[in-house]
Amino acid sequence: ATLPADADLSVPHRVALGARRNFDDGTRGGASAWMDFVPDGGDAVHINLIDNDTCTNCHVGGFDGHGGRWTEPGSCQTCHTLQTTDPESGNTVAFGVMLHKLHAGAGLPSVQAGEPYQIIGYRNTVYDFSDVHLPRPVTDCNACHAGDAPDAWQQAEFNACTSCHDRTAFALPVPEGEGWALHSAGPQGPNSCGNCHGPVGGPISVTSAHQPPEAALDLVGLNITLLEATNVAPGQNPTVYLTVTNDAGAAIDPASLDFLEIVLAGPTSGYDWSVSMRNVHQAVVVDGDRLRVDLNVAVPADATGSIAIGAAGYRYLPYGAGRADSIAREYGGNPVIYAALGGGDPVMPQAKVTQDACNACHGELKLHGTFRRDVEYCVTCHNDTATDASVRPEGAGDPASIDFGPMVHRIHAGARLNEPAVIYGFGGSEHNYGEVHYPGDLSACSACHQSGADVPSTKGCTGCHDSSAAKAHAALETAPDGTEACGVCHSAGREAGVDKFHTW
Repeated sequence: ATLPADADLSVPHRVALGARRNFDDGTRGGASAWMDFVPDGGDAVHINLIDNDTCTNCHVGGFDGHGGRWTEPGSCQTCHTLQTTDPESGNTVAFGVMLHKLHAGAGLPSVQAGEPYQIIGYRNTVYDFSDVHLPRPVTDCNACHAGDAPDAWQQAEFNACTSCHDRTAFALPVPEGEGWALHSAGPQGPNSCGNCHGPVGGPISVTSAHQPPEAALDLVGLNITLLEATNVAPGQNPTVYLTVTNDAGAAIDPASLDFLEIVLAGPTSGYDWSVSMRNVHQAVVVDGDRLRVDLNVAVPADATGSIAIGAAGYRYLPYGAGRADSIAREYGGNPVIYAALGGGDPVMPQAKVTQDACNACHGELKLHGTFRRDVEYCVTCHNDTATDASVRPEGAGDPASIDFGPMVHRIHAGARLNEPAVIYGFGGSEHNYGEVHYPGDLSACSACHQSGADVPSTKGCTGCHDSSAAKAHAALETAPDGTEACGVCHSAGREAGVDKFHTW
């Protein structure tokens, strides 16, 4: 192939290569590479708006397209240019526009108006992205735009803006159909977004529109710190000492909080019970240079080993606002401390996953009212015996386990399960995870788990392997006293070891 006769030889050009190899066992692997050059000489300076590392934060194990031979964005962009269109659907497949739209998925105004977002691929395969839910806010632009120019997304550009805002009309007449509306400032030229929507400053700047509401407030910070717990013995009501401060270290009156809870859970060798006291902020008293609360819940009389003491709290924003008038909640952290029943050094729980691993894809987990965010705290309530029985409506079937490990396995496996995870939450609300499509390789356990956390167990394995045959197999390999024989075949290094089928 030769360059077109009218090609400008003084500007950067790109060449990309994609390769694929088939192996004897029926598998295949692919890779791509690219480089920029200036035909008549000179430096080809290219600024990446995204890079491979940001993609693989969620697409763990890598991603590929078109048969596996295109494996990173620099190569993909070579063909996915503004001139390209899917002839069947009429949708552009320009890289930036297409990626914005497919990641926005179910949240696109066009999809919410009833028009599916589809791309028709090889052999008329229909790829429907209308049920895609990004695992973090779609306005978190830095999730992807963290390449050479991490702030480049702040420049308003027509094709980028309209990829998500795809039911806003910028010219008259306004198209007919559900959801269409004229731009609030009236008709605008196709490249005039930046005239009003500057990078920063003002309520209609790009950054203001793509940040959480609390970011616009002048916050002083909220930090809840647990110091120690006394009277920690079976049957006793512990006393917990803590501080509540702002980011400058100044004390905050705990009565100004809108919610504070303390949870006791144990044993740390494998949680199977938890109790909690809510509205703790109303019971806190000043004790010298710290705060004290005498809990109205007791350590179970039959508790053994070591226990965890955790806290979670918030206050409404703006400060002093009531629930109905608030725009967000300021999070005070999820501190957890540990104590041995009867004294001595506590046994620390095994850390099977890290917060960084969760946040690589989710940005920041904000669950149960946005103020329970830390895995170390989550596992205290989501323990081995916990279920949704207390909130599951009558007639909705047997209670579902909310034990942290199996529950998270099932949520992420989502659409691939034989029996999708259906869990009931606050107020009897139904949460059906049957449409979850994990963006990475489900067998890449290291995406969430720390290295070495690969001991096979019925509880861990059947979270994903939920067929009747798999459950029966696990039951047959479990002794009447509960002892499991999983490790005989599935320990690392064995013929059917987890290391042979999962990536660590």
